[in-house]
Amino acid sequence: MKADVFGWTPPHYAAYFGNFEVVRLFSENNNISLAYERDIQGMSALHNSAMEGHCDVMSAIIEKFPYTCELLDNRGRTALHLAAESGRTKAVKILLSSLAFQDLINEQENDEGNTAMHLDAIKRR
Repeated sequence: MKADVFGWTPPHYAAYFGNFEVVRLFSENNNISLAYERDIQGMSALHNSAMEGHCDVMSAIIEKFPYTCELLDNRGRTALHLAAESGRTKAVKILLSSLAFQDLINEQENDEGNTAMHLDAIKRR
């Protein structure tokens, strides 16, 4: 699937805009490479949905492709970091309850060594 100049593929856009049906269709095709595609900032569809707080989309991606939880963007952030940094409390709760994220709770981003909880505290949430 061809990406645009930002490295975004249709799953990136569907996740960013919270289009659950489109994300579900992509995941039903078991095209694992689409779930792991990253844009020029290193962000996957899971990163996009977490940053925007689209919990149904996040859940669909994690259920079908649990290892996407381990993907890091170019700054060393997981989807959990982005959800916390963006103040998406419900998304953070969903990610923390996911078994795939249990080992990543204390994952530090590369830039400053902050965990998702550090980012949340910095933003005073």
